[in-house]
Amino acid sequence: MFADLSDKLVNMLNSLRKKGKLTKEDIDKFLKNLKMVLLASDVGFDVVRVFIKDVRKKLEEANIEKSISPVDQLTKIVYDEMREILGQPVPLKLKPGKLTQILLVGLQGSGKTTTAGKLAYYIKKKLRKSPILVAADTYRPAAAQQLRTLANEVDAGFYSMVKEDGTLDIDGYKKFIRGTLYDVAIIDSAGRMHVDEELMEEIKQLHEALQPDYVFLVADAMLGQEAVDIADAFHKALPISGVILTKVDGDTRGGAALSLRYVTGVPIYFMGMGEKVDALEPFDPDEISARILDLGSAKAFMERIKELEKKLKELERKGKKVKAEKIEDFTLEDLLVQFEAISDGDFVGGLLSSLPGGRQMMQGVDEEEMNTRLKHFKAILQSMTPYERKHPEVLDASRKRRIAAGSGTSVQEVNQLLKQYKQMKKAMKTLSKMMKRGRFPSVIPPSFLGGGGIK
Repeated sequence: MFADLSDKLVNMLNSLRKKGKLTKEDIDKFLKNLKMVLLASDVGFDVVRVFIKDVRKKLEEANIEKSISPVDQLTKIVYDEMREILGQPVPLKLKPGKLTQILLVGLQGSGKTTTAGKLAYYIKKKLRKSPILVAADTYRPAAAQQLRTLANEVDAGFYSMVKEDGTLDIDGYKKFIRGTLYDVAIIDSAGRMHVDEELMEEIKQLHEALQPDYVFLVADAMLGQEAVDIADAFHKALPISGVILTKVDGDTRGGAALSLRYVTGVPIYFMGMGEKVDALEPFDPDEISARILDLGSAKAFMERIKELEKKLKELERKGKKVKAEKIEDFTLEDLLVQFEAISDGDFVGGLLSSLPGGRQMMQGVDEEEMNTRLKHFKAILQSMTPYERKHPEVLDASRKRRIAAGSGTSVQEVNQLLKQYKQMKKAMKTLSKMMKRGRFPSVIPPSFLGGGGIK
């Protein structure tokens, strides 16, 4: 998400950084370009107008033309304004000891039913509560069965309000739910291809009968400005509590996210980031703003590190562990353990992308090449004897030919691995001094796995 917007904005800031001090003309040109970039990213015109106006005002107040580090100050002002537009993060609050009802509304094709399953998974795994999925879609015959399948997948309860004649048995649902111990009921309502009076009237009646604690509009981020218009229409007809943006992983522009909260006045609660049931993330304005400006994500970085540590512990239980305490003691044996802890190059790419400037550094990196190189390096290390991995200085031409043949690679690749191993130790030593730690960082540098844009 935001890839197009982020790339253009970061390139604009980088071009200014080369200038040193900024003139009024530089700032005017930047704001003009920023306006065009936001509009091209499908951000609403009114939102862009307010955004540019506020950024300009803050730049004038900061007297940025006389600043020693004007681009850093400019970046912070843009970052702060994005956070302001996106609003504050709003956590989902459940009623303690009572049933919390969540009504999902939206158009057909927005991913409403799938989102119901994701939300149930999130509530069960993250909030440690017991959810039940409730079918209330009288127009799509397969919706109830899809919801039942999702309920089984996420280990949630299931109930269908839909009777055989296609009407809703609301009284039956109320009677059923009073006799259960579920903490949260997620109700999947009917949708339409377009917003119309009939749809709104039916949802109003359902809302009146159930009196849910939350009404979440499920909106397709890929629709851009149209998603904002749909959200506005629903909000005028219903007391919308918030929005769940779906298909965010496929939206490179991000205009819907930047416009929704400002236009509707309601917060974005969650983002759907993929097809799997665990691909639902709480909406975090700080993280989103940092992602757009390529400032890195401490949250994403820590998640990757925890993932690596978990895999390393699993290997340790199998008798494999990184034994070196100091960088100078880090051998190819230790490197093999780290490689075995990384399933593919996606991990390294994700780790790098979570660092400041990471997205820019990843440009030009071929993901397939990274995965291939990882597999080849693993094979080379596994073809060495334990002694050779601990003492790489003994690897003469004859041994290298044997290792290349055993791993299905070439002597050139063996030499490349050894060369990058030395460079890696040198880089880790420098990084260790910067971090002022005695132990080496347990992360393979992305440059090790190749790639055009990383040197």
